[in-house]
Amino acid sequence: MAKESAIGPNGRTVRCAKCSNAWFVSPPAEELGTPDDLQLQDIERESAKSIDSVLSKDTQSPTKAFGETPAFTSEDTPEPDIQGASLAARGADALMRDKVEAEKRRARQRVILMIWFIPLLFIFGLCVVLFVARESIAERFPASVPYYNAMNINVSHTGLKIEAPQMLIAERDNGAVIEIVGKVKNLTQKAKPLPPVILTLHNPAGEEVTRWEYTFEQKVLPAYSEVEYRTEYVNPPPDSDHLQFRLADIKR
Repeated sequence: MAKESAIGPNGRTVRCAKCSNAWFVSPPAEELGTPDDLQLQDIERESAKSIDSVLSKDTQSPTKAFGETPAFTSEDTPEPDIQGASLAARGADALMRDKVEAEKRRARQRVILMIWFIPLLFIFGLCVVLFVARESIAERFPASVPYYNAMNINVSHTGLKIEAPQMLIAERDNGAVIEIVGKVKNLTQKAKPLPPVILTLHNPAGEEVTRWEYTFEQKVLPAYSEVEYRTEYVNPPPDSDHLQFRLADIKR
């Protein structure tokens, strides 16, 4: 038999010295501890198990700890939005096509505008030339005079233009006097013979009551120049209040 002092509070396996059999020997009852000690040991063991359980749960994902499906799985992994990317690509292609088509439309509009603008610009320039050089054209091409007159543009084949004169009526000792001041212009690039100015007075009915001529001292009017004339008529006929004027015809 083993001594009780050698067994200890936790018990001990002992072996027989003669037969070599081994068995476990429990400690005496007084050394097993009180019920409070045993309960405290149970509480410590349960606490240790709880701590181990908590630690093992902490190593898992939050969703697995509660028996749920993991928050992110291979099935739930976001995939590229291929359809959205395709729509965006098609949208970009549509915008590019619209831009190209708009540029083509603008190019066609510019071409159409130029097709209309160039002829209109040419016609406008031709009209300006025909108007500015009308006297030279009429002088070189007398047949063009009726066309100018049809458009209410006064021209003469002489290239000279007589402007509307100013008419003043004054009273002098010897009676009433009509004073007339006017100009003649050469609209061509060549010197022109200067013909007399024919002036006529008419009554309210349009009938001619008198006429006279004014002859210039100079016989030639240089190119693009003008000359002034002054004349008067003493004691004009009654009711002769309307004046008409023109250049005398030049015999060629």
